Amino acid sequence: MAFLGRIEAAKGPDIAIRIARETHRSLTLAGPIVDDGFFAERVRPMLSDTVRYVGPLGHEDKCALLGSSVCTLVPSRAEEGFGMVAVESMACGTPVVSSGRGALAEVVDDGVTGYSARPEAMAERVSRAVDLDRVVVADHARRRFGIAPTADAYLALYERGPRGRRDG
Repeated sequence: MAFLGRIEAAKGPDIAIRIARETHRSLTLAGPIVDDGFFAERVRPMLSDTVRYVGPLGHEDKCALLGSSVCTLVPSRAEEGFGMVAVESMACGTPVVSSGRGALAEVVDDGVTGYSARPEAMAERVSRAVDLDRVVVADHARRRFGIAPTADAYLALYERGPRGRRDG
């Protein structure tokens, strides 16, 4: 499995490690350490042969990690404004199991591209997510978040103009 994001409490890499242990699956953590204390106390002691930290990744390595994983974990404790890691994972055909915080609940389509669940229920969702059809996951992500559909959505917003604006 994969976790991609800032290594800090808000993003939940420690939750991802717990999920990996509960599901008896390996986990690769990638991303910049932005909270040294959190990493030293909550992540480093949990690293092992099956839970490894690889640091920040460039585009090609990020795609390789996401594309080769059975599932991407997005266990954010924060209310996410969008969920770019989830979209990138799904574009690679890799299902996502997320905390469903903020926009994550809207980005991940349960039963199609992955699952959203409370952190304590995420491990159970992994077994379902890994059985999702990776071609369907990728196709669905591209239809929702590809360049053309995104550009069309922005154009529609611009054409509608400002809402609720009062003149004078």
